[in-house]
Amino acid sequence: MTDNRPTDEQLTAWAEDAFDFPRYWQPEHDRYIESMAAELIAARAAVASQRPTLELPTLDGIQRYLTAHQWLPGKTGPVGTLWAKGDVRIGVPHELDEESVSGVLDRLAQAEQLDVGAVLAEIREQP
Repeated sequence: MTDNRPTDEQLTAWAEDAFDFPRYWQPEHDRYIESMAAELIAARAAVASQRPTLELPTLDGIQRYLTAHQWLPGKTGPVGTLWAKGDVRIGVPHELDEESVSGVLDRLAQAEQLDVGAVLAEIREQP
Protein backbone atom coordinates (compact mmCIF):
# COMPACT_ATOMS: atom_id res chain seq x y z
CA MET A 1 0.00 0.00 0.00
CA THR A 2 0.99 3.59 -0.42
CA ASP A 3 1.55 6.22 2.23
CA ASN A 4 -1.64 7.90 0.98
CA ARG A 5 -3.87 5.20 2.37
CA PRO A 6 -4.35 3.75 5.84
CA THR A 7 -2.63 0.40 6.13
CA ASP A 8 -4.70 -2.75 6.48
CA GLU A 9 -3.34 -3.00 10.01
CA GLN A 10 -4.61 0.52 10.84
CA LEU A 11 -8.04 -0.22 9.41
CA THR A 12 -8.22 -3.50 11.33
CA ALA A 13 -7.13 -1.87 14.57
CA TRP A 14 -9.65 0.93 14.16
CA ALA A 15 -12.43 -1.59 13.44
CA GLU A 16 -11.54 -3.81 16.40
CA ASP A 17 -10.96 -1.11 18.98
CA ALA A 18 -12.73 2.18 18.51
CA PHE A 19 -10.52 3.69 21.21
CA ASP A 20 -7.51 3.46 18.87
CA PHE A 21 -9.35 5.35 16.14
CA PRO A 22 -7.85 8.82 15.64
CA ARG A 23 -9.90 11.12 17.84
CA TYR A 24 -9.33 14.27 15.81
CA TRP A 25 -9.15 14.88 12.11
CA GLN A 26 -5.58 15.55 11.14
CA PRO A 27 -4.36 17.08 7.86
CA GLU A 28 -2.67 13.80 6.95
CA HIS A 29 -6.10 12.14 6.87
CA ASP A 30 -7.09 14.28 3.85
CA ARG A 31 -4.67 12.36 1.67
CA TYR A 32 -6.22 9.07 2.84
CA ILE A 33 -9.64 10.12 1.57
CA GLU A 34 -8.27 11.43 -1.74
CA SER A 35 -6.21 8.30 -2.33
CA MET A 36 -9.01 5.92 -1.40
CA ALA A 37 -11.43 7.77 -3.69
CA ALA A 38 -8.94 7.51 -6.57
CA GLU A 39 -8.50 3.80 -5.81
CA LEU A 40 -12.27 3.27 -5.83
CA ILE A 41 -12.68 5.12 -9.14
CA ALA A 42 -9.90 3.03 -10.70
CA ALA A 43 -11.44 -0.21 -9.40
CA ARG A 44 -14.90 0.70 -10.74
CA ALA A 45 -13.39 1.58 -14.13
CA ALA A 46 -11.60 -1.79 -14.22
CA VAL A 47 -14.84 -3.63 -13.46
CA ALA A 48 -16.77 -1.60 -16.03
CA SER A 49 -14.20 -2.37 -18.71
CA GLN A 50 -14.73 -6.09 -18.12
CA ARG A 51 -18.50 -5.85 -18.36
CA PRO A 52 -19.73 -6.93 -21.77
CA THR A 53 -21.59 -4.36 -23.76
CA LEU A 54 -25.21 -5.41 -23.67
CA GLU A 55 -28.15 -3.98 -25.49
CA LEU A 56 -30.73 -2.78 -23.01
CA PRO A 57 -34.13 -4.45 -23.13
CA THR A 58 -36.81 -2.29 -24.66
CA LEU A 59 -39.87 -0.99 -22.87
CA ASP A 60 -41.97 -3.19 -25.15
CA GLY A 61 -39.91 -6.25 -24.20
CA ILE A 62 -40.30 -5.54 -20.48
CA GLN A 63 -44.04 -5.01 -20.88
CA ARG A 64 -44.40 -8.29 -22.83
CA TYR A 65 -42.51 -10.11 -20.06
CA LEU A 66 -44.74 -8.59 -17.39
CA THR A 67 -47.91 -9.51 -19.28
CA ALA A 68 -46.68 -13.07 -19.92
CA HIS A 69 -46.03 -13.47 -16.17
CA GLN A 70 -49.50 -12.28 -15.12
CA TRP A 71 -48.49 -8.76 -14.07
CA LEU A 72 -51.29 -6.27 -14.62
CA PRO A 73 -50.74 -2.68 -15.70
CA GLY A 74 -52.19 -0.23 -13.24
CA LYS A 75 -52.04 3.49 -12.90
CA THR A 76 -50.03 5.28 -15.57
CA GLY A 77 -48.48 8.59 -14.66
CA PRO A 78 -46.27 11.14 -16.35
CA VAL A 79 -43.07 9.11 -15.78
CA GLY A 80 -44.24 5.50 -15.89
CA THR A 81 -46.72 2.75 -15.19
CA LEU A 82 -47.26 0.84 -11.98
CA TRP A 83 -47.55 -2.91 -12.61
CA ALA A 84 -49.10 -5.26 -10.04
CA LYS A 85 -49.02 -8.96 -9.29
CA GLY A 86 -50.82 -9.82 -6.08
CA ASP A 87 -49.61 -7.39 -3.42
CA VAL A 88 -46.39 -6.55 -5.26
CA ARG A 89 -46.06 -3.33 -7.27
CA ILE A 90 -43.28 -2.45 -9.70
CA GLY A 91 -42.90 0.90 -11.37
CA VAL A 92 -41.73 0.85 -14.97
CA PRO A 93 -40.64 4.21 -16.41
CA HIS A 94 -41.73 5.24 -19.89
CA GLU A 95 -38.14 6.17 -20.78
CA LEU A 96 -35.48 3.60 -20.00
CA ASP A 97 -31.79 4.09 -19.42
CA GLU A 98 -29.17 1.75 -17.94
CA GLU A 99 -29.98 2.73 -14.35
CA SER A 100 -33.76 2.45 -14.67
CA VAL A 101 -33.55 -0.88 -16.53
CA SER A 102 -31.25 -2.21 -13.81
CA GLY A 103 -33.75 -1.16 -11.14
CA VAL A 104 -36.70 -2.73 -12.96
CA LEU A 105 -34.78 -5.98 -13.51
CA ASP A 106 -33.68 -6.09 -9.87
CA ARG A 107 -37.23 -5.59 -8.60
CA LEU A 108 -38.66 -8.11 -11.08
CA ALA A 109 -36.07 -10.73 -10.16
CA GLN A 110 -36.78 -10.23 -6.48
CA ALA A 111 -40.54 -10.42 -6.96
CA GLU A 112 -40.31 -13.47 -9.21
CA GLN A 113 -37.63 -15.07 -6.99
CA LEU A 114 -35.33 -15.43 -9.97
CA ASP A 115 -31.82 -14.40 -10.86
CA VAL A 116 -31.60 -11.07 -12.72
CA GLY A 117 -29.81 -12.87 -15.55
CA ALA A 118 -32.72 -15.28 -15.94
CA VAL A 119 -35.23 -12.42 -16.16
CA LEU A 120 -33.06 -10.59 -18.70
CA ALA A 121 -32.56 -13.74 -20.76
CA GLU A 122 -36.29 -14.40 -20.88
CA ILE A 123 -37.02 -10.82 -21.92
CA ARG A 124 -34.49 -11.13 -24.74
CA GLU A 125 -35.80 -14.54 -25.88
CA GLN A 126 -39.38 -13.38 -26.28
CA PRO A 127 -40.79 -13.26 -29.82
